[in-house]
Parts: sequence; C-alpha cells; structure tokens
Amino acid sequence: MPWIEIALPGVLLFVKFLLKLFVDRSATLPDFISATLALPVDIVFLSASLLAGYIITSSPGSIKVGLILFLCCIGLSLLIVFIWRRSDQLFTTDRYKTAAACCILNFSAACATLIFSLSLLTTGAIR
Repeated sequence: MPWIEIALPGVLLFVKFLLKLFVDRSATLPDFISATLALPVDIVFLSASLLAGYIITSSPGSIKVGLILFLCCIGLSLLIVFIWRRSDQLFTTDRYKTAAACCILNFSAACATLIFSLSLLTTGAIR
C-alpha cells in the first residue's frame, strides 16, 4: 500500500481525536484516556465509510459481497461501542487493568477492520 493510503485516514483520525480533546476546553489526563478509549469507535466508522466507498466504486458483481461486508462492519461497530462503554465505565470505577484489556481488544478489532477496508478499497480484492 502506498503511504498516502494510510496517511490520509490516519491524519483524519488524529485530527478528530485532537479536536474532541482540545477544542473549547483544557484536556486533563482522564479526558485523554476517555478519548483514547473512544477512538476504536471512530476507527470502525472510518472503516465502514471506506467499505461504502468500495461498494460505490465496485463493479456490479461485487456489490452483494460489499454490502455483506458493510453489514458485518456495522454489526462489529455495535460490539465495539458496547466494549467502549464498558471500558469507560471500568475506568471511571478505577478498574484500570480490565479497562485496558477491553481497550486493547477494541483497538485490535477496529484496526483489523480498518486494515481490511483499506486493502479492499485500494486493491479491489473481491470480484
């Protein structure tokens, strides 16, 4: 994958993260951690957007598979939102290790989805 295909979505996520953290407020460490716990939600919705772009630009024969992948991504986003809410709750109740484990699980699922979506969009792997 050329660097631009990773850099543009990465910059988009980073700017959104910074805007949520710093616009019209001063960020504290708990704010930073809460924003980090929520980042997988942003990642999975970026992945869904990339899958939508794949569906829009794909050949008619790939649309059915693309829609199935898109629905799977939306389903995964529900799970990621649930885990994010749970990890945020765990963090606020001082259960840091469990919150960190949930966060790692969430980042793993979201990043895997993003990598798959990027590769699908850039290579058109499904025909």
